[in-house]
Parts: sequence; C-alpha cells; structure tokens
Amino acid sequence: ASQFSQIKTQSINFLNLFNDSSQRVGLVDFARRGILIQGLTYDFFQVAVGINSMTQLGGGTNMGEGILKSNEEFNLNGRGVSEYMIVMSDGLPNVMTYPNGTLFDCSGNQNPSSPCVIDTLDKAQEAKDNGVVVFTIGSNIDPDTYPEQFMKDVASDPSKYFDSPNFANLEEIYNQIGTEICKDQAD
Repeated sequence: ASQFSQIKTQSINFLNLFNDSSQRVGLVDFARRGILIQGLTYDFFQVAVGINSMTQLGGGTNMGEGILKSNEEFNLNGRGVSEYMIVMSDGLPNVMTYPNGTLFDCSGNQNPSSPCVIDTLDKAQEAKDNGVVVFTIGSNIDPDTYPEQFMKDVASDPSKYFDSPNFANLEEIYNQIGTEICKDQAD
C-alpha cells in the first residue's frame, strides 16, 4: 500500500478511539486550497468516507487556509465543547490565500519571514486564542531545523508536536494524542 493509503487507514483507525455519541469530528484538507470536507458531526462513518475520498494532490501546502477552515467550522458549530485540531504536514506552507480569495505562491521564500509562514502562524494563534488545542504531526522534517520549529510554533506548545518520519509511527502518535484528548475530557 502507498504511504498515503497508510495515512488514510491510520486516520480512520484514529476515529475508532472516539466513536461515541458525545464527540464530534470534522475533516479539512489543504493542498493548494483549504477545503472543509466534513463539518463537525457525530457520524464518524461520514468522516471516514471523507478520509477515503481524499487524494494526494500535490501542488502546494496552504496550511493557513486549512487552519482557517477549521477555525470557521469551530466558530459556527463547535463552541461550548473542548476543541482539538490535528495538523499534519511534510513541511512549510508554500501557498496562502488573501482575504479576496487570490492565491499567493511563497515557494521561493521558505523562511520565518515568508508571508505563507506568517499567515499560518497567525491562523494557528487565532485557534489557540479561541481555546483550540492544536497538535501537529510533521513527516520527513529534519530535527533542529526551522521547519521543525515552525511545526512546534503552530502547535499549542512544543509538546504537542510529533515527528513522524515517513508517517511510519503514525498509529503510535495517534494513540498518544487520543490518550491526551480522552484524559483532558475526563478531567
């Protein structure tokens, strides 16, 4: 099976940690655009269908718009409950969306001053300011590099960042995140 198929399988298995009528899950995809695939729902089967429908598009990483779509869904349908976001990526954002919908390509500017990096960090901070706990999972990101620091900065705190070389340990990471979420909700 391809790496992307394995990611989808592990993501669906992750849903099984929460399959109870008191929790809702949603799904946002981001490549060149951020797309709300499934709004917050108790119907985990529909989220699994959404995961299975995802394709590996390539052509960009518009992480900021993905986080924005998640924030919008939380604001519309998620208030009053604990909110968690898991952002998975293999690197820095290289596309952003201006408020008017125009795309901006930052491919040649992959550093802390990149507009795409700043946009994503701003969107992540908005989520955190609204009480969303943000976890990040990075794949094929070299340790002690700016991309790793960026993923830690997107997360609620550095302990919420997980390194997953080739997404090989994704099941273990999902179990750690699931355990933390369940522990938070039990407190």
